[in-house]
Amino acid sequence: MVRDILFAFICTVLAGFFAAGWIGDWLNWPDAGAVFAVAVMGCFILRAVYEKRGTDDDAAEK
Repeated sequence: MVRDILFAFICTVLAGFFAAGWIGDWLNWPDAGAVFAVAVMGCFILRAVYEKRGTDDDAAEK
């Protein structure tokens, strides 16, 4: 559990850092890092919710 939390934290920080460096500079978008970091953490949260429910994306769409 702690390993999953640490993995999510590191991925979020790296996504924010690289998005700010590459996309933020390329598009002159100063808050790109924050937007991408929130999006990555949102994906981790949604994955955790789906795993807790025991639902599968393919089964939920049918």
